[in-house]
Amino acid sequence: NSYTTANTYTASYTDINGCDSIYTLNLTVNQPFHSIINAQICANSSYNWRGNTYTTTNTYNVSFTDINGCDSIYTLNLTVNNIDVSVNSNGATLSAISTAENFQWIDCNNGYSPILQATSQNFTATTNGNYAVILTQGQCSDTSTCFQIVITNNNRYESANKIEIIPNPANEKFFLDLGQIDRAFVSISDMTGKLIKIFQYNSNESVDISQLKEGIYLIKIQTDNLTEIKRLLIQR
Repeated sequence: NSYTTANTYTASYTDINGCDSIYTLNLTVNQPFHSIINAQICANSSYNWRGNTYTTTNTYNVSFTDINGCDSIYTLNLTVNNIDVSVNSNGATLSAISTAENFQWIDCNNGYSPILQATSQNFTATTNGNYAVILTQGQCSDTSTCFQIVITNNNRYESANKIEIIPNPANEKFFLDLGQIDRAFVSISDMTGKLIKIFQYNSNESVDISQLKEGIYLIKIQTDNLTEIKRLLIQR
C-alpha cells in the first residue's frame, strides 16, 4: 500500500508458527522548509544573499534538501527603491520631477558642494554654472545629472543640457550626440568617483564599454564652454 498522511497503519498476518500477528507502521510526514525574506535596497546598491549579489527588484528562489530529505526553498523578495532624478529646465530655473522628502541643490563646478538654502523642489540660478540636485526618500538618496545654466549679456537664460548618450542603457558600446559640437574630452568614472577612462571624443564615434561590469557610471563631457555630467547604465 502507499500512504501519504501521518498515521499509524497496521496489517494482520499469520506467522510461520500459525500465530495471528501484526505489522505496525508509525508514519510521520515531514513538512518542507520554506524561508521567506523581504528586503529593500536603494538604487545603485546591491544585496548579498546566499552567495549571490542582486541589484534588481524581483523574487529569487534557492532550492535545497533539508535534514529530513524534503525539497525545500529559500525565497528572497527584493525591492529596489528607485528615486526619479529627472529635472526640468526653464530658463534659469531647474525643477525636480520627483516629490521626494528632501532636496539639496549642489554646485557641480565647486566640488559638488551644497548651495546654501537651496533645499526646495525648484532652484533658480543667479550665476553661470553647472547644477544638480540630491534627492532623499527614506533611507535612500540619489543625484541628478548636472545641468549647465548660461546667463547671456541680455539677461536671457539658456539651458545647455542637450548632450545625449545613445543608447542608454547600453551593452557593448555607446555614442554621444554632441549637437553642434564636433569633439569633446570625455571621462568615465564609477559611482565612487574612481576614474576608469579619459579620452577625446569625435562626433559619431562609438565608445567601447565591453570590458566594464554592469552598473551605473558617470560620463563627464567637457569642451571649452561646456561641462556636463550624465549617467550611463550598462546592462547585459
